[in-house]
Amino acid sequence: MNVLYTGAASGIAKEVICNLKDDKSVFWYLTVHTDKQLIHVKKQYQKNKNIAVMKLDITNLEDYHQLDYLDIDVVIHNAAVGFGGSLFDMSIDKVKENYETNVFGTLRLTQYLFLKFQKQKHGRMIFMSSLASILPISFIGSYASSKASLVMIAKTLQREAKLLGFPLDIIVIEPGLYHTGFNQLLFESKKMRNDCFQLQKERIEKEEKLLLFLEKKNLKSIVKQISRAIYEPYPLSIYRAPLFQSIGAKLYQILFW
Repeated sequence: MNVLYTGAASGIAKEVICNLKDDKSVFWYLTVHTDKQLIHVKKQYQKNKNIAVMKLDITNLEDYHQLDYLDIDVVIHNAAVGFGGSLFDMSIDKVKENYETNVFGTLRLTQYLFLKFQKQKHGRMIFMSSLASILPISFIGSYASSKASLVMIAKTLQREAKLLGFPLDIIVIEPGLYHTGFNQLLFESKKMRNDCFQLQKERIEKEEKLLLFLEKKNLKSIVKQISRAIYEPYPLSIYRAPLFQSIGAKLYQILFW
């Protein structure tokens, strides 16, 4: 089995690869966004003959040609960016940047790989969303809404895939709060341009500290779910972790949406 894993430089992706890299039945194509990441990740896995690392920008169609002659059975759409700020006054350019990578870049790569999967008559696409797509969190609305859009795209693709003449699995992963550093960077990236929010700065910081406190430091639960999405012959349409955060998010959705 050959797996393409985008945005694989750090975070949850790094933990997944570290746990599964010794499985010789899987060949991993890992993509990163910068030259610095390329050097670092290549060095990290230089002893693993079943791992290849490449620089690929999912917003750049020219980069896709690196995939033309690769055999790919599974793609994990993990590449994403996140910018914080209030949707009342956040720069539209930053919102566009969130969507260009998280939504349009992911969909563009999906369409590109679909032609490959159609030709080989099988495939599996795994979309990395977030529990933030269900549970509104102040000042990360741009990022969260892009992930919510990704869920709807995946759910639509699931229905359309049933009409195909070959098996194509479409799976969503919704991680909750994990201690990878991403959430902290997301909160720190916000620019509070409106005086109304400046007056509430202390309250906002308290809420963010609480959320960071709730982060799960052990990533085993989400690694297990992603592993199931990769390996299971009859996968679920969606996997979530950690358990209690997932239950809380679903209860919120049922009671307040």
